[in-house]
Amino acid sequence: MFFEIYRIRNKRAYFIAACEEDRREAMSVALEGFRGFLYCFENVVEAGYILATGVGPVGAVKELPVMDEAYRTGKNII
Repeated sequence: MFFEIYRIRNKRAYFIAACEEDRREAMSVALEGFRGFLYCFENVVEAGYILATGVGPVGAVKELPVMDEAYRTGKNII
């Protein structure tokens, strides 16, 4: 398994995350962790990120505008 992960190369990566906290700054540690993870791979670049803040109970994100953004982003991935 360890060696299999290093076969990832020449890709674009997207980060999508949700949290209950209202401040976008609260997501900075998670985003930096994602960027650090990408650094491990050959020619894998960050293509974008979507951060959903202020998400409370399970399923609450479905009612937020960020879901449309995530849908459009996914639809445009080639």
